[in-house]
Amino acid sequence: RAITMALGAGERATHLIEQLLTLARVDHGVLASKATPVNLRDVALQCIELLAPEAARKHVELGLDAGGGDTGSNASIITGHADLLHILLRNLIDNAIRYSPANSNVTVRVTGHHNGTVAVSVCDEGPGIPLEQREAAMQRFRRLDTNGRQGSGLGLSIADRIATLHGTTLTLSD
Repeated sequence: RAITMALGAGERATHLIEQLLTLARVDHGVLASKATPVNLRDVALQCIELLAPEAARKHVELGLDAGGGDTGSNASIITGHADLLHILLRNLIDNAIRYSPANSNVTVRVTGHHNGTVAVSVCDEGPGIPLEQREAAMQRFRRLDTNGRQGSGLGLSIADRIATLHGTTLTLSD
């Protein structure tokens, strides 16, 4: 039991260090200069595949809906940094899984539009964040729910910063 607890603590520490390093790199613009064409549908699919085991452990159905909007092969391609966009989506999907109840659904939607924009949303069946706390939820090291869930309070702030670097906004809603 002690070894299991130590391994869990090590994994949490490693995750925190990775989040802090990502935040430092993003804040200093280290990664922002490498913008290339990125297919957001593919990034979403990679994140879903990565997080599927965690979703299965929680009995959460994880899915991708990329059929809305324009359906051409280039409909979900933007210019950006693939690694940063992967981190953004992974953080959002991870949060959705973490706060969703068992036997619920998390759906990632990628919708391309005629004007060249792409909308990505992560929809879950969790408790949500009250309107008056949404801005605070995106502050660094701010955790609104401490009911035994692990986390450092960095995921949403990192996602928000990456969205800003890509000229868009992260919006929390019901």
